[in-house]
Amino acid sequence: MYNFLCALGLTPTGEQHAGLPDGADQATAIAKYDELFAVDKKFEEQDIKSWFLTWDPKEEGLIDITKLQGECDPNSKVQPLTAAELDQLKNDLGGDLNGGKWSYNNYLQFMYNNQNMKTGTSTYG
Repeated sequence: MYNFLCALGLTPTGEQHAGLPDGADQATAIAKYDELFAVDKKFEEQDIKSWFLTWDPKEEGLIDITKLQGECDPNSKVQPLTAAELDQLKNDLGGDLNGGKWSYNNYLQFMYNNQNMKTGTSTYG
């Protein structure tokens, strides 16, 4: 059931995972997904902003785009952007990229305001 839940975009906590049965029919698995998904998981705007502070420790609202490429902590699961990914990001940012600096507030607001997007079984209806 854990793999089913993950395939629908849900990542159960360790406690939730421990409480899952070894197997279930589809109706039971969907019901469990809907139950777990109903838990309010909306991030506060400040929480989302904190994710950007890795690259903007002075909280200026700007990230030097070159900081998104290059070496990462070898103990981290984060992979640096490839040259193609960085080029695509630059293209996608449009007017929010000026002089090599990304003004990320619009993207932060987009992330905050779109936490209610349809995922999992809700996309079937």
